Amino acid sequence: MTARGDDRKLMTYLARHGYRVTKGYSGHWKVYAGERLLTSTSGTPSDWRSRRNFIHQLRRQTT
Repeated sequence: MTARGDDRKLMTYLARHGYRVTKGYSGHWKVYAGERLLTSTSGTPSDWRSRRNFIHQLRRQTT
């Protein structure tokens, strides 16, 4: 699976579990809980750590 495919799966998972996920004009994914922006990430990650960092940031925002 490509990084984009993995990101798409992750965003679908988040959307199914009650978060609002949008993709902005800049290509960045944005994750909201209600009206509050929790985090955003690049639509085309250039580093293998970006997905891991995104998940850690999301965890910090939701706990």
